[in-house]
Amino acid sequence: MANREILFILKGSDQLSHVADGVAGKFKSLGAGISGVGQTMSAGLTLPLLGIGTAAAKVAGDFESEMAKMAIAARGTGSDVKSLGDYALKMGAETMFSAQEAAQSMTGLFKAGFTAADVMGDMTGKTGLLAAAMNLASASELTLAEASDAVSIATATFGLKATDATAIA
Repeated sequence: MANREILFILKGSDQLSHVADGVAGKFKSLGAGISGVGQTMSAGLTLPLLGIGTAAAKVAGDFESEMAKMAIAARGTGSDVKSLGDYALKMGAETMFSAQEAAQSMTGLFKAGFTAADVMGDMTGKTGLLAAAMNLASASELTLAEASDAVSIATATFGLKATDATAIA
């Protein structure tokens, strides 16, 4: 009978060992699954944040590049670059156009021979050639650059003052 009890204990021990191995395998699989979820979540959060940071840096760099071009085009207009940049940022924040688009439009207007006062009007965003171009572009299928050209040409062709430009756009 002692042999039987020993055999029973050995068989029970062997079965328990298989059960324990199975449980250990399940825990190992669970751990791997949780690790995979963690990696996926990390990639799902980190990569978009990295992309947003990269895009923001590019936008800022593009705006600064356009401001450098504007500074050259506006040279001799009697306006400081900071006020021009502040106005481009203001118009970008208050309209459907970006600050970079506003700066590009302003650069084109300066190249056409207009002064800072002509381009910015009374600085409220309601007068001046930039405001007129933005109004025209908003109401039409023109880009802001195309609208700036049209406003510039119309103002020069008809001998209008820059302050009258918003009335025609």
